[in-house]
Amino acid sequence: MKRGIASVLATTLLGLGAFAIADDMPKGGQPQGAMPAGQAGAMDIQAMEMRKHLLLVDVYLSDAVNNTKAISGLSELKLEKKDKPIVDEAQKNIDTNLSMATTHIGHARQRGMAGTAKREEGAMERQPVAGVDPQAKLGELEQHLKAARDAAKKVKTARLEELDRAIEPVAAHLSAAEKTFTDLARSANYTRLEQMELGRVPVRGTEEQKPQPSMPTEQPGQRGGY
Repeated sequence: MKRGIASVLATTLLGLGAFAIADDMPKGGQPQGAMPAGQAGAMDIQAMEMRKHLLLVDVYLSDAVNNTKAISGLSELKLEKKDKPIVDEAQKNIDTNLSMATTHIGHARQRGMAGTAKREEGAMERQPVAGVDPQAKLGELEQHLKAARDAAKKVKTARLEELDRAIEPVAAHLSAAEKTFTDLARSANYTRLEQMELGRVPVRGTEEQKPQPSMPTEQPGQRGGY
């Protein structure tokens, strides 16, 4: 139902917009100040390429947060020397997660810069959503992740009884990174993974079974009789 209403609204708005576009339409058939179709298409491609890397940033950032929560949870337990490998495993995961997230931030920045160059070539530049500059947010996010990674290295050398204090700076930097990434996602019209449904295709074996036709029940005294 929601999709149907959205389609009707979109059709109505498009119809109303056609009258406004007609007034600005020169003889060449393209609205004044509009970006050439080729450049608009290139911008769409760059935006799509950027989102590919934002997906991976989302993955690794979420994993780093979960591993940080795991260490925080471990710090509340009675830990012994034999538990050190568990802490080291989670700490190593954080370091790997943040390294990979930073790599994909670099790729996303390159795609975003290419898209900006395309906009500057056109006659009309599209402003970032709500005045947020995605490039600036990517840079801010990169700084938060770098600080979190530096702090996480100290967790490896921390004594088990001081684990709670060692993990606090990591959690603080990742909390700031989460906020920045959420702002970035909003400005780039990107949907966070945590907001996506896991799957719309039924898992094999759980598909809805088609009802089988029921066999007529045999009444007493009707066997073979007509």
